[in-house]
Amino acid sequence: MKLADAFSMIVPADRGVGFRAYDGSSAGPADAEVVLDVRSPRAVEYFASAPSQLGLARAYVTGDLEIIGDAYTALSKLYPLPLDHLT
Repeated sequence: MKLADAFSMIVPADRGVGFRAYDGSSAGPADAEVVLDVRSPRAVEYFASAPSQLGLARAYVTGDLEIIGDAYTALSKLYPLPLDHLT
């Protein structure tokens, strides 16, 4: 499974957030206002260990995640996320 597939399972398409990953996969609308550029596996570890704004912030501060566009817009589009459909 590519990272973009996992992103698509977690973030609803109607949020309008783009996604690019170090594994070459991408998801989301081509004209997305904000794009999350996951640059390393360590960013995924941060997301998995703290699936909230904290994990995203850790990845961003360490440079493992780049937010292309406005960071506030990205946060407002991403959170809160409905996670009850995940097993």
